[in-house]
Amino acid sequence: MTTLAIIGGGITGRSLLYNLAKEKKRFTSIHVFNSDSFAPACSRSSTAVVAKRGVSAGHSQLGDLLAKGFEDFQAHVREAAPPGVSSLLQLSVATKKLEAFHARFPQAVQATEAAFLKLRQQASICLEEAFHINPPVYLEWLLRESERTLPIVLHEDLVMSTEESGERISIRTLNSRVPLIVDQVVFAGGVQNSFWKGLLPDPAGVAAKTVPGSYYQFQNIELPCPSFSLTFDGENLIYSSELNRLLVGSTSNVSFCQLPPTEDLVGIYRRFQQRLELELPDLAAGVIKTGVREKARRREPYVVSAGRTFFIGGMYKNGFTLSLSLTRNFSCRLP
Repeated sequence: MTTLAIIGGGITGRSLLYNLAKEKKRFTSIHVFNSDSFAPACSRSSTAVVAKRGVSAGHSQLGDLLAKGFEDFQAHVREAAPPGVSSLLQLSVATKKLEAFHARFPQAVQATEAAFLKLRQQASICLEEAFHINPPVYLEWLLRESERTLPIVLHEDLVMSTEESGERISIRTLNSRVPLIVDQVVFAGGVQNSFWKGLLPDPAGVAAKTVPGSYYQFQNIELPCPSFSLTFDGENLIYSSELNRLLVGSTSNVSFCQLPPTEDLVGIYRRFQQRLELELPDLAAGVIKTGVREKARRREPYVVSAGRTFFIGGMYKNGFTLSLSLTRNFSCRLP
């Protein structure tokens, strides 16, 4: 048996643990490193909706991955019924770029009412099944399920360097003076992967950008309708009746700065006020949340290796859709 280290405690790392447990992989120990102080997981600051949004297989590599990812997540929910995951309706609405919209959503119809939402103008509308995730609850469940069969050791610590020598890898961290020796390392740190790749003698060459995403979050909200995820001309309004939470956004600006573009968010909020016959909460009651995501070339996730070290990343906005499917395929490469 071997020892494994997983760097990153977000959805990718937890999904990998879950798949290793399901496949009954045997390890002497699995060390999971997570540091919310220095490298917070974007997964916990995500709007966290898994939806097809008109994507179908047979058109592009990314489209194939997203279609398969949704199908796998859908089957996972039906089989395991994990806490922190609830069904909701995805409503995609467009008033512009209609030719492209109808090519993506051939089943779209012209209407002023979408299920339980009334629009102030006629638009093209498509309804789909989707899932909304409460990240802290679902991530904790993935870990606890994995701990049933895997010898997991959790480290609230930041990995500073890794050094490969022969068939072993030495890991040095911020808080420990003694290096940890393991057989294999998987970096699943999202945007932090760019930092760790630079520490390797022969880094895996993956071009990726840092893209913060911000949104308004309103708590203790009760709307007169069930949960929904609305994408209107590319902007999102997500309501969870279970959590009494409303999310408005989000923005995507390529930058290393995590300061939210407040003016852009206010603009999105005002446009939803104009679009819907729905009373939104007062803007002053909202809190702005920001998550930093890793956007790889062509928005396609990557799985690359350098010796006995592996990198999984580039999920961008699709972490909850892709992680389960992608790590299931990757886990077959581990002993």
